Amino acid sequence: MKEVTMKDYSAIKRELKERKQVCHLIKSDFQAILDAYNTYDWQPVYETRLYQQYGGEYCLTLELITKHIAAASRQRLMIFA
Repeated sequence: MKEVTMKDYSAIKRELKERKQVCHLIKSDFQAILDAYNTYDWQPVYETRLYQQYGGEYCLTLELITKHIAAASRQRLMIFA
């Protein structure tokens, strides 16, 4: 999953803040999720505070990451069209 990187952390956190009053996502949790997408090992994610204590925000974070992946794919298709 090369389309979403730590460079996208600020944008995704900003989108979370637009949808929720309080945002609990931290860089280490975000990095754990990105690593899990690449390695298919989700165990470290299950140990994060975001997953254990803020499951709704965790799900929203996954949704936003998926949205960013889809947007990057569309941009790549437009370039090749």
